[in-house]
Amino acid sequence: MPLPPSMKNCIQLAACEATELLPMIPDLPADLFTSCLTTPIKIALRWFCMQKSVRLVPGVTLDLIEKIPGRLNDRRTPLGELNWIFTAITDTIAWNVLPRDLFQKLFRQDLLVASLFRNFLLAERIMRSYNCTPVSSPRLPPTYMHAMWQAWDLAVDICLSQLPTIIEEGTAFRHSPFFAEQLTAFQVWLTMGVENRNPPEQLPIVLQVLLSQVHRLRALDLLGRFLDLGPWAVSLALSVGIFPYVLKLLQSSARELRPLLVFIWAKILAVDSSCQADLVKDNGHKYFLSVLADPYMPLLKILTVHSGYSWENDSSCNMTEFVIAEHRTMTAFILAVIVNNYNTGQEACLQGNLIAICLEQLNDPHPLLRQWVAICLGRIWQNFDSARWCGVRDSAHEKLYSLLSDSIPEVRCAAVFALGTFVGNSAERTDHSTTIDHNVAMMLAQLINDGSPMVRKELVVALSHHVVQYETNFCTVALQFMEEEKNYALPSPAAPEVGSLTPVRDNPCTPKLRSVSSYGNIRAVTTARNLNKSLQNLSLNEESGNSVAFSPGNLSTSSSASSTLGSPENEEYILSFETIDKMRRVSSYSSLTSLIGVSFNSIYTQIWRVLLHLAADPYPDVSDLAMKVLNSIAYKATVNARPQRILDTSSVTHSAPASPTNKGMHIHQVGGSPPTASTSSSSLTNDVTKQPVNRDISSVRPANVGNVGMQYTPHSHQFPRTRKMFDKGPDQITDDTDDTVGPKNFMSAAMQTGFCDWSAKYFAQPVMKIPEEHDLESQIRKEREWRFLRNARVRKQAQTIIQKGISRLDDQIFLNRNPGMPSVVKFHPFTPCIAVADKDSICFWDWEKGEKLDYFHNGNPRYTRITAMEYLNGQDCSLLLTATDDGAIRVWKNFADLEKNPEMVTAWQGLSDMLPTTRGLARRVSIYLDRSKQGGAGMVVDWEQETGLLMTSGDVRIIRIWDTDREMKVQDIPTGADSCVTSLSCDSHRSLIVAGLGDGSIRVYDRRMALSEWFVYPD
Repeated sequence: MPLPPSMKNCIQLAACEATELLPMIPDLPADLFTSCLTTPIKIALRWFCMQKSVRLVPGVTLDLIEKIPGRLNDRRTPLGELNWIFTAITDTIAWNVLPRDLFQKLFRQDLLVASLFRNFLLAERIMRSYNCTPVSSPRLPPTYMHAMWQAWDLAVDICLSQLPTIIEEGTAFRHSPFFAEQLTAFQVWLTMGVENRNPPEQLPIVLQVLLSQVHRLRALDLLGRFLDLGPWAVSLALSVGIFPYVLKLLQSSARELRPLLVFIWAKILAVDSSCQADLVKDNGHKYFLSVLADPYMPLLKILTVHSGYSWENDSSCNMTEFVIAEHRTMTAFILAVIVNNYNTGQEACLQGNLIAICLEQLNDPHPLLRQWVAICLGRIWQNFDSARWCGVRDSAHEKLYSLLSDSIPEVRCAAVFALGTFVGNSAERTDHSTTIDHNVAMMLAQLINDGSPMVRKELVVALSHHVVQYETNFCTVALQFMEEEKNYALPSPAAPEVGSLTPVRDNPCTPKLRSVSSYGNIRAVTTARNLNKSLQNLSLNEESGNSVAFSPGNLSTSSSASSTLGSPENEEYILSFETIDKMRRVSSYSSLTSLIGVSFNSIYTQIWRVLLHLAADPYPDVSDLAMKVLNSIAYKATVNARPQRILDTSSVTHSAPASPTNKGMHIHQVGGSPPTASTSSSSLTNDVTKQPVNRDISSVRPANVGNVGMQYTPHSHQFPRTRKMFDKGPDQITDDTDDTVGPKNFMSAAMQTGFCDWSAKYFAQPVMKIPEEHDLESQIRKEREWRFLRNARVRKQAQTIIQKGISRLDDQIFLNRNPGMPSVVKFHPFTPCIAVADKDSICFWDWEKGEKLDYFHNGNPRYTRITAMEYLNGQDCSLLLTATDDGAIRVWKNFADLEKNPEMVTAWQGLSDMLPTTRGLARRVSIYLDRSKQGGAGMVVDWEQETGLLMTSGDVRIIRIWDTDREMKVQDIPTGADSCVTSLSCDSHRSLIVAGLGDGSIRVYDRRMALSEWFVYPD
């Protein structure tokens, strides 16, 4: 016997409750309730005349109502307009009163059910006037007293007042002002702001008029402003049923609607990308292809009404060019969503010539358009070989090369993404295809020292695509590197002098790929930072039975030197730190082909060296991703080679489990966030255990700085129209589960950074709203004004103190013991805060009160030391820049703040070519010598606040200038000397650079002159 139907799917309507009597009125139908459900307009007009008979204009009778001209389905006629208004009002009442899920079920899932329940709302109003209460299942809340019924009465009254003249004299019908007035009410709601207010009740009415030619333009304008309020507004519009209306509008050929429709669809797809299938099904993609290819987009200024701000009054931008480029950018974003992981969309857009259209936009002056055109290209040929070969025919990859040197980091990142997916297809390879892939990979490798961590992070993912495609070749390279590494000369532990090298060959039974007996233990040793930390904790015991291989790559103490291989079922192999350290310390990108100890040279070798360099990147997330790639290839290479190297696996004993090592050092992120990696559900999860930042200001330096753990946590982003300095992109999706079994720290084919999804969130946020820092009443603006007043007060006090000269140099005002031996000291320009750096940590003191404010680890490896510090933006929200003698630069914020944890804003390799005269080879590969106590100037910097330029030099023969706003190198100035640079300074006119050199000389360089004539003093 079949089961009875569920009551949830049953709909029951009744005219009254059990104790009530139905009305019996001669002028109304006998079955009034059924008449309301079947002929609502006729009954509504008759009931209105009976209720308002004394107030109607002369001549309006019940018989005249039967003669209202028009048809119900023709909105241009009086009867059709009344039906249209009735539909809008009942929809509005239901949307404002009913729960959202019930509204969707009764008013949006089925047209017949929706019409029935709209009429039921009218029946409730009429039946209530005769002391009857209609009931329904599902039960509806009362609606008969809703304010929108008054608007219905007004519309009926206006219509009936015209009937005598229309019927008797034949005058033209004047349309109701109902929709125009409701749009005005909606506009007033937008003008008054949205904070802590209920949604606008007129939203369903706005949707009703989208298809009306009379009100369409204004309705689209107001709808666009509403959607711009944020994702919550888009969700509301989708819940009320916006989708079919705006989808049908894409069939319109009116060019004046293009900017509005593009803006609305960008907002929708930024929140709900699943609409891509419906767009392609209805050929909506063709509309946006034509818009992107149209160089003469009509200008329709959508002016915001928030806080009285409008783009018209903004003299900082060219309205025409800006708005047109902005809408074309939104079009590129829409097309990028259509082709994202959707093969049908890729095929449709490829047939629509999307690749050629995008290539024409690559050099557009609007950076956001360049960014999204590149992302769109990267997505259309992602895992779609036909689009890739179409790009090859159009030389798309060569045209993208120019974006790799773009001044905007996001554009460079988008270009890297596009080129990465270009080489990431899994189709069969030909010689021509292989040559293209290699050329693309070498072009990408030039970004190895890009100043933006976001770009370097995307670079790792792009190169990983190349590695996956040519996995066998990279396994061969990895094995050869490991064999070369075994023969690398290491200093003896008992070396009497700094720099002396004693050839020591590793025990052949001790491989440089150390094994870990479980997936859980691999977390402690995988990343470059963990390798660095493990080096710090390495104890050199030479007792019997507990030997330690004398190699930076061997990070654990094994019970037997011959027991380090283990079985492939239970063990994984991790690249030694020595390999990475060699690449990062011995060579730079410019000298990769001359790496000591490597006798082979191919495209795969070069890419492998680049990945080794990135695995030691100063920014944690970049090194994490690179280590995943290296570990994956090293594991596969070792496992594939094991049958040839191990003849009897049964005789091999397992090594003891690695001792717990310190987790990776991560910086707690609360504000601006770096671009961090995320993977698909089948890919790898981030596996670093979170630990708090050590901020115990009452304690001295920890006995083991390796225990100072730092972490990243997701945070909310702001997406301003103007790009923030050091803005690095999306948050990392971390996995806090420590006991998950799986190939941790290995790459997958789906590995990605989340850059595109992060960029897409820009379109979901308000873009017409006045920036908070420009709002005179905002908290940010008030805090900034307070800081500027404080700065003025400090300057005035300083002038007074200088004039009086009341202080004596022998007056001691501060004396305290720093946790470590100070190496660099820096005063904050406006607060009584002094930053004191030792070898690898920074302590902040209040020199007026003598109190310690903060203390945290800088994150540099043990063999390096902090040699320079600078306060950036000292007049406002200060940042602290630290430079170490390995050429790495790190920027921190939220320091000396007890309410927040320090956050690493950015990090990059400021200098890569250290002079061998001051940073010898032995100092780079020996772990038994304290490099921080050896000579050399390290790295020196000078910050130019007005221009945002950073001058760097040190143990090199150049002065390198970085533009921190663009996050890229500006120029290298040869020093013309054989000694290192020990100090740098710039003049206030931004033209001269003064450098003090290690040989005692002082040289002056003029940036205004030609490069060959920069050196001006001494001449």
